[in-house]
Amino acid sequence: MLRVSAKKQLHKALLSIGCNIDALVKISFAVESLKKTFPIVRVSSLYESEAVGVSGNNFLNIAVRIETELNIPDLFKFVRNVESQAGRDRTEGILESSGLDIDILTYDDCVGEFDGLRLPRKSFENFAYVLLPLSELEPNLLHPKLNKTYLQLWQEFDKRDQRIWLAK
Repeated sequence: MLRVSAKKQLHKALLSIGCNIDALVKISFAVESLKKTFPIVRVSSLYESEAVGVSGNNFLNIAVRIETELNIPDLFKFVRNVESQAGRDRTEGILESSGLDIDILTYDDCVGEFDGLRLPRKSFENFAYVLLPLSELEPNLLHPKLNKTYLQLWQEFDKRDQRIWLAK
């Protein structure tokens, strides 16, 4: 008897991960959590940047590509759980230093609001700490709304206001 297996659809999600408190340990924890859960994980280089809009230490940031069978709400719950496991306290004020922060930037080519999550993530192309790692990871991929590649967006980015460099 021939068995037909139902192959589940894999969705591509791009994530931004950043932290400025015990950052290397927490970002490593996040990447390992993703690798244990998702079949394909690609990670950019690690970048350091000055804090933008918050007080505190410099941030470490990476971009990550995963492929997942999870739908958008379940992926959102998953990343929030990883943040919590890494000690993220969401009761902190928004202008304070940040524990582990994992943002879902894109999910396939979805555009709109999905269970309270806006995709692509609002205005992420305005932040060097997101755009540079993303342009390294997926230089030829088109932004779902702007119809430009991430490399084009980085090349057009005004780099005078936000300092970012490869972490040592």
